[in-house]
Amino acid sequence: MWNINGSENTHTGKFVKLDLLDVTYPNGNTWKYEAVSRMWSNHTVWALIENTTHNTLLLIEQYRPIPDKNIIELVAGICWDATDLTNEQNMRKEIHEESGYVKQNIKLVLENIHKSPGLTAEMEDLYHATVTWARWPQQLQWNEDITVHEFPKQDLNQFLASKIKEGCGISSWVYAIIGALHSRWIDILS
Repeated sequence: MWNINGSENTHTGKFVKLDLLDVTYPNGNTWKYEAVSRMWSNHTVWALIENTTHNTLLLIEQYRPIPDKNIIELVAGICWDATDLTNEQNMRKEIHEESGYVKQNIKLVLENIHKSPGLTAEMEDLYHATVTWARWPQQLQWNEDITVHEFPKQDLNQFLASKIKEGCGISSWVYAIIGALHSRWIDILS
């Protein structure tokens, strides 16, 4: 049986911490395992946004320091433990802040997904949001600098290819959505 015998915090930063877990494997061997976690949250939310008025998709582009490049992403946000917002309310707030769309219909597609279980216990939810033509200025927080890209649905692959050519990275969620759509695993754009 797997067993975590204990953990030791080896580093605490402003937003994340690194713990060293003492793990016993089923065969009796032990291992020191590094785990990263956010200080005040273990949940994030992501949304694939579709403008039903214009038959377009919306992705965002923002600089990320760790890969040191702009990344094409879905609208996303951290669900901070200190707020009273539900995950859905947090997703609505993020859509408004990052994209400018205030009126939106959202539907939970995938819940409590472990995206990087070898690194962190953080979980993610994926939403599908449909918005209409009314878009207001973004309400960006702190030092966010986010570019909104809206384009016809059928141009998704072409858009991504052009952004890669420019030197941008692509978030794993964007590739997961493409794979899901192509395999008909989830048909959220029908």
